[in-house]
Amino acid sequence: MKKITFFISNFANGGIEKVYINLCNSLQVAGTTPEILIGKLSKTDMIDQFDKSIKVSILNSSNPYLCQPKLIKYILKNKPDIIIADRHQSLLAAIISNKIINKRIQIHGTIHGHISSGFKFSWRNSKQQAKMLNKINFCLPDTNGIITVSKGVEEDFIRLFPEAREKVKTIYNPVVTDDLISNSNQKINHPWISDKKIPVILGVGRLSAQKDFKTLIRAFAELRKKLRSRLMIIGDGDEEKELQALANKLGIENDFSLLGFQKNPIAWMAHADLFVLSSISEGLGIVLIEAMAVGTPVVSTDCQSGPSEILEGGKYGPLVPVGDASALAIAMETALQRPINSEELRKRGLFFSSTNCANNYLKLLKIS
Repeated sequence: MKKITFFISNFANGGIEKVYINLCNSLQVAGTTPEILIGKLSKTDMIDQFDKSIKVSILNSSNPYLCQPKLIKYILKNKPDIIIADRHQSLLAAIISNKIINKRIQIHGTIHGHISSGFKFSWRNSKQQAKMLNKINFCLPDTNGIITVSKGVEEDFIRLFPEAREKVKTIYNPVVTDDLISNSNQKINHPWISDKKIPVILGVGRLSAQKDFKTLIRAFAELRKKLRSRLMIIGDGDEEKELQALANKLGIENDFSLLGFQKNPIAWMAHADLFVLSSISEGLGIVLIEAMAVGTPVVSTDCQSGPSEILEGGKYGPLVPVGDASALAIAMETALQRPINSEELRKRGLFFSSTNCANNYLKLLKIS
């Protein structure tokens, strides 16, 4: 049996971390026990969600150059056959270490975001963009494969790096687990949730420009003129004060609530009448799948790159142009008044199960 190490450059509380928890736990159930190698462990309460049989090692550095001695020591001691890196930083570190010690290790990189869209948010400076692209270019000749989380991310990556076309493969993230379903049954003690007469609309994500909650708030203000409803947003981030100020300006503050970080957002999704994704860009759109998996109707912007794939072009929920508050308001009204059958949504959500993802990884890596 081949030994797999998942190399996570920085482990905090986030979607990518949850992806690797779900994937590794599912691989363990399938009979392959992976190991976790973390560059830097940030403040997190998620690390204990890995199965107890999964070994976790920490290098105490996310810098691809500074962590080399410890990474080499780890490789020589643990002898992994395959390393799967979570970001270009960890991929670069793995490639360099493998060159230094001249081992025949399979090294795969994963791409979780739409890189071209990321230029608007994460790498705005042209020098930063060039530096990041050069790092990936350096890695590609020695990389056995690149795993993307959606077809849209795959197409964008190939456009940027056409020479890597034959190495790129899409495997959708492992979202739906038994724990997700059980977490959806948790009771929510909130007066708006208890009041079944007024529908509750929910958004979940970082309070950042990329998630574009400002458009969601403007759309809700338009909807509220026609249909009494309430809007809740789960998450924290830099735009908290701006979002509240916008709600106050639009006069919807009595039907609007920023809930901050919630340990179990799935339960809130299960109790909401509608879930809305208003993002400008996504790698896949995990929260959209989570809402569908618990039977909640969804509306999404048709952003690059995952929502259209998840919703099959609008079959499982309306898709609207990015940044169009009026179109979003109309779609929200339609979804509330004529919701898609919950069982159909749950069935679609299961396509993105952790079991399917683990099986696709085993097939790609040719592990029996």
